Amino acid sequence: MLGFMLKRILSLAISIATIYVPQEQWQEKLDSLPDQSERSARNAFGGWQSGTTFSPYTGLKHYYYRYPCADTASRRVLLLLHGFNTDGSIFFNLAPLADTRTLIAYNFPEQTDLFTGSMRDFEDILDDFCTVMHFDTVDLLGNSLGGIIATFYAAHTGRMTVRSIVLASTYVHGATKENVRQVRGMADKLLPYPDYKLFYLLSLGSRLSERIEKGNSGKDSLLGTVVIKRIAWYRQILKMLYWYDGVGDARKLTCPVLVLHGADDRLVPQEEVEATRRTIPRSEVKIFAKAGHSLIFSHARECMAAIRDFGGKEGSVASAR
Repeated sequence: MLGFMLKRILSLAISIATIYVPQEQWQEKLDSLPDQSERSARNAFGGWQSGTTFSPYTGLKHYYYRYPCADTASRRVLLLLHGFNTDGSIFFNLAPLADTRTLIAYNFPEQTDLFTGSMRDFEDILDDFCTVMHFDTVDLLGNSLGGIIATFYAAHTGRMTVRSIVLASTYVHGATKENVRQVRGMADKLLPYPDYKLFYLLSLGSRLSERIEKGNSGKDSLLGTVVIKRIAWYRQILKMLYWYDGVGDARKLTCPVLVLHGADDRLVPQEEVEATRRTIPRSEVKIFAKAGHSLIFSHARECMAAIRDFGGKEGSVASAR
């Protein structure tokens, strides 16, 4: 009951706060956001390469970070899918995994005509990207929201073979009534706001997330990797999750699945991990003590050890369909 009351009070506070948001000031901040090309060129470092590729099929310019495989004979690709308020740079600490595979940290488009508010949009986008990159088989690692997209994509793609999936700091959407209720409540609250007010609220939310992660992970937290994107991205996510039930997709998975989770994750509680375990009973679950939602960044060494061990158990290539 206390939690319910606190959420109601917070909701009321947000409603009051947005009345007084200075439109000109926040619209100017929104208009001054760097575009994807500027951000990608600025963020690449430490051996990671900033890449772009144009699709003649959709007209979409894809942005990604690439870390080349040290083993030039290896054709294995690990496709990394980021979350709600991050981009591919969240995976930069995983660079040592490139000893056996090429790492591709994809940056989802922030604004595109391909966004219609459906999960199917991400199947089209990832199929398009993999086609122009000449990939036919990939391993997937989805972080937070990226894990939901990875699960959907593996269950539906007709073009790609998904060899294995790592789900980090995420959940199966629809596996609990609470995650559905929270997403729909957030969508109902945020979608009616004009862009500048939504940008204001997202900025406040990102600062709150940073404080939470600082408390969980100290100096190695998510600080510096949080990205506020174009508003079309957030509207797409809120709309696509509103009616999406990922339980059926999760149960379709036949490839190996590794679940990584932080014991101190305040955004995805332990109940969601248990729901994922029940939904994907063949999955392997690793819980890391004293790790928060930024697990894949703040505890990269532990994550890589689990991924390497998992990789040794995968066996032959398996289709996710």
